[in-house]
Amino acid sequence: MFLSQFQHLAGPLANLSASDIHQCHLLLCPDFPLSLVHSVTALLEKKDNSLLFEFEKYRQCFPIYFFYQDFISESQEVIKKMDGYRHGKASKTMVYINIKNIVEEKGHLFECPPIEVLDSIFVHSAALLGAHVTFAAWLREFLRCDLTMMTATAPFSTPAEVSD
Repeated sequence: MFLSQFQHLAGPLANLSASDIHQCHLLLCPDFPLSLVHSVTALLEKKDNSLLFEFEKYRQCFPIYFFYQDFISESQEVIKKMDGYRHGKASKTMVYINIKNIVEEKGHLFECPPIEVLDSIFVHSAALLGAHVTFAAWLREFLRCDLTMMTATAPFSTPAEVSD
């Protein structure tokens, strides 16, 4: 809610640095970790090769990243430990199977997206057409998928746009 209100005041095309975005979070939570802001902004396209980011894109991605942070971290660890993980890439099929297993086996420990969301990402994403995928490419697709398929308890309702 706060990020939406800030965007209303700043304007839809506001370009901010990660530090500026972090300062917004600090207004509500004085010990908000800068590392969390950096994790999200690292996935966003920089404006004109500067250190500025479109706040609207950040506002769309942050709630998803924050809500599913444990799932995302677990996915990254599992992918890194996979057989055949080379040069930051792994078999698309194996990535899908391993991420699906996280949802089925650990979904009771932390929030996970519905299996239908994962199916949609791996079946329909043009960015994941090759035989091998990177974790970053998968994560970008996860953050831009049709979020109306997400669980009703998730704090969002519109698709996120992130850069490649």
